[in-house]
Amino acid sequence: MKKVIVVLILLINCWAIESKTNFSIKYISYTNFQNELLYYGDTKLEYTTDAFRLNTKVKYLYSNQYNEKRGVNLDEFYLTREYEDTKIEFGKIIKYSGELEGYNITDILNQKDNLFDTFDKSAKNGAFIFSGTKYIENNSLEIGTKFYEASKKYPKVDTPYAISSLSYNDDLKTESSKYSPTVYLKYNFLTDENIESDNKIILFNGYDNKRYFIPQNLLSISSYAYKVHKFLFLSNIVYEDTLFKFEGSYTDVIHDDFMSDYIQFSFGVENGFYDLKGMDINLYTEYYKYKYRDDSKIKNIDISEVYDDDIFVALKLNFNDTRDTTLKTGILFDIQNSEQVFKTEFQSRIKNGLVLSLEFLNIRSKKNTVLTNLTNHTRSIIALTYTF
Repeated sequence: MKKVIVVLILLINCWAIESKTNFSIKYISYTNFQNELLYYGDTKLEYTTDAFRLNTKVKYLYSNQYNEKRGVNLDEFYLTREYEDTKIEFGKIIKYSGELEGYNITDILNQKDNLFDTFDKSAKNGAFIFSGTKYIENNSLEIGTKFYEASKKYPKVDTPYAISSLSYNDDLKTESSKYSPTVYLKYNFLTDENIESDNKIILFNGYDNKRYFIPQNLLSISSYAYKVHKFLFLSNIVYEDTLFKFEGSYTDVIHDDFMSDYIQFSFGVENGFYDLKGMDINLYTEYYKYKYRDDSKIKNIDISEVYDDDIFVALKLNFNDTRDTTLKTGILFDIQNSEQVFKTEFQSRIKNGLVLSLEFLNIRSKKNTVLTNLTNHTRSIIALTYTF
């Protein structure tokens, strides 16, 4: 990894490469764990020629408290070749999919980066992918392959958001070879005649992004990846000043006898109110449902388990000032378990390139949660981020 970073630095010096770096200092306070000072940064590089475009993203972090949050990682390193109506991508890539604010059922190609922030849905690990996209007027057809199923790291015992009281071994167990390819086909089509909408249909075959845990010995567990057929559909529809969103999936577990087929769906409504005393306001209301077809089989420990018969309500304020000040607050209600996850984020630019961020997260539950193994937990973050 260090050799890769040295090569990247040399490339910057030799050629005109576009770059962007974010560097943050975060103080994180936990009610149930040792507080930490976290130094985090990422550097994005883009080198363009007439033949291709090379994109790279390097992430680095250092925690004064938790050893697992120390290191340098090459998140992305991929080539893009574009023709008149075709795009080809190859390399280590992070792809995003989804319409809703709280959680994206259809965002399944990359694994979450749980070590960085369990509650940040944009924190993901790159995967080795080849994809080709054909553009047909306003529509597109994408075919892709993920070549390798990588292991997934989780927080260790006695650190924030550990998944179990047992030690976790990140040696991934798989139904067949880790190099068994995962393939997908995505069709994106727009409508704008009577009702404006953006729709995607995805067919997926290979290892599921959800995994379950198996014992290694009496004191440790590891994760197990199984193969599935998936059908996914997502859509957003604009009607007057309201945006309607939907995500759904059906998962057919091919061979695994311990894991049930399951259905997930979510829908949401977003309303925008603009220039109210100089502010823009967005209101979000979303509902998530998760259903196993056979309740007698095992149930995963996964972030999607939290979004099971849940309602998410959020508010975003954009103050439209010279400091680009925003305030976002939301609460997730678990209807079945009376669990609540409350989160508020504030951000404002102090001066060019320097941004102040505040975050407050609170979890309340009558029983242990799948994410924290805690019944009452608070996390507070104050951060300074410099972008250059």
